[in-house]
Amino acid sequence: MKRILLLIFLAAASLQGFAQTSQNMNLLSTWRDPKPGVYYNDIWGYAANGREYAIIGSNEATNFIDVTNPASPVLIKKALGKFTNTIWRDFKTYSHYAYTVGDGNNFHSLQIFDLQFLPDSVHKVYDSNAISQSAHTIFIDNAKLYLVSNVRNGSNQAVDVYSLANPVAPTLLGSLQSTFFNDMHAVFVKNDTAYCSAGWPGFVMYNVANINNPVLISSLTTYPGQGYNHTSWVSQNSKKMIMTDEIPAGLPVKLYDISDPSNPVYKSSFTSNAAATPHNTFIVGNNYAVLSFYHDGVQVFDISNSTNVTRIGYYDTYPDNPGNYSGYEGCWGVYPFLPSGNIIASDITYGLFVLSAPYSNISGTREELNKDRSFTVYPNPSTGTLSFQLKKPVKNLKITVTDVLGKNLKTFSGDMLTDQKLNLNNLSAGLYLVHASGDGFSETRRVLIKK
Repeated sequence: MKRILLLIFLAAASLQGFAQTSQNMNLLSTWRDPKPGVYYNDIWGYAANGREYAIIGSNEATNFIDVTNPASPVLIKKALGKFTNTIWRDFKTYSHYAYTVGDGNNFHSLQIFDLQFLPDSVHKVYDSNAISQSAHTIFIDNAKLYLVSNVRNGSNQAVDVYSLANPVAPTLLGSLQSTFFNDMHAVFVKNDTAYCSAGWPGFVMYNVANINNPVLISSLTTYPGQGYNHTSWVSQNSKKMIMTDEIPAGLPVKLYDISDPSNPVYKSSFTSNAAATPHNTFIVGNNYAVLSFYHDGVQVFDISNSTNVTRIGYYDTYPDNPGNYSGYEGCWGVYPFLPSGNIIASDITYGLFVLSAPYSNISGTREELNKDRSFTVYPNPSTGTLSFQLKKPVKNLKITVTDVLGKNLKTFSGDMLTDQKLNLNNLSAGLYLVHASGDGFSETRRVLIKK
């Protein structure tokens, strides 16, 4: 068996943890609706006023969860959908609003929530099926709302585009139509360029600055590992694109050079395991692909070398993988853009996961943690005694342990130390920060204490 199911209850921290296979990623916390029979779908993130939130869908509702303290998620609001038993929900944010849709039948609606009163409350300010009776996915770019595979007035539109000039009263600008496709699964839009995953026909790219006169940029109708084209994402510099094909199962992620958007160049394919199926995909910066990979959980790859992609981290959210990868179970969605650098993920069965990332986000730069660490702390997670190891001695070294809100809990100091034992046995279970500073040196590591 590739997976060993082991359910551990951590009463002191009120966490539920699993003995999943993982690499360079730590479980910080989980959250599930206590109600029986609830299952989960997509996830998105939101940050404001120094706080961070997860927006995770279930068959019943959209859940708004405060993850500012990643060791202790707090449910702020469970907002029921117009239809409360669906496999698919999707969400995006714009300004201080969240936009949510559902799919599976025509009994849904577009819901808009005002987030400006967080962390105290979330307010629903719009709920109507006049704009959307059903939509599969949703995207927002340049104050435009893209409703994908949208049903309005009983008619299906591949992509409807609405202005958010008034964020609580979207107005229709037009619809993306083409002989290339009859339907659409998902779009990623950046600066009015739409990267369209059109299912079986393949992938197509448009300039949609004028949605009523879209300009075809390029298309991919045959490509390696082709199936039902599901989703795509583009790097920060718009030179790389990754895309996934969901059906049939077991197709790899494809990486393209799109420096010339009119001529996408296939560079390589990559996967977690030969039979695994990728679902939703993101690129952090220009070099890291972060994906939800169904049975294999969250997977992170270094794509800096487009022809030699390497996996740098993973966390398996689905411990009861039977080993044969049958069906579509496990990690549905992932969101890697919270300011803290933490990754939030949704598992169909087990709900919300808050995870540390296998790359750092210190002083505005991202780099693989294991590539050139100045110091390490281990074991991590720890039961209380922590070893601190510095690559090179630092003058006037000071080691400070704080909680996630910055409260100073422990301080250790010494000159030119490279090794130090830190006694943290009196700390409760939870997430802590170990900050090391000295002459010309300052770095921070996250540590999880388990009891």
